Amino acid sequence: MDATDLIAKGAAALIPPLHSTPEQQYNWRLRIGLSVCFLFPALGAVTAGAFGLIPGVVGFARASDLSTVVSEIRQNRTGDLDNRILDLRIKHCDAKSDEAKQLYWAKINALITEWRAITGLPAYQMPDCKDL
Repeated sequence: MDATDLIAKGAAALIPPLHSTPEQQYNWRLRIGLSVCFLFPALGAVTAGAFGLIPGVVGFARASDLSTVVSEIRQNRTGDLDNRILDLRIKHCDAKSDEAKQLYWAKINALITEWRAITGLPAYQMPDCKDL
């Protein structure tokens, strides 16, 4: 017996025969009704448990947990941007040609714009070349 036979038998159990007796149709309706009456409250209980609405059950879909994760991601991203800006600033200060300095400065500006969008702060404190 292969998978298609199992699927066919499973579908046949769900669908009453075309020329079924009223008793067979009643039994089929009873199976479907009981299944719905069981599955609907079960789905509601799982959803309530997921959001922590059931006393004693810790839900996994809480907004406070999500905001904590988002703030950690922002902190990590801000640290990464700081490091990249500092590396580009060092390269900018060491660049010999004006074209290279302009290229590094354009990249620095793009990263500073992203840094401002993440942190919400108006200005980024850029170190002077003499301090590097």
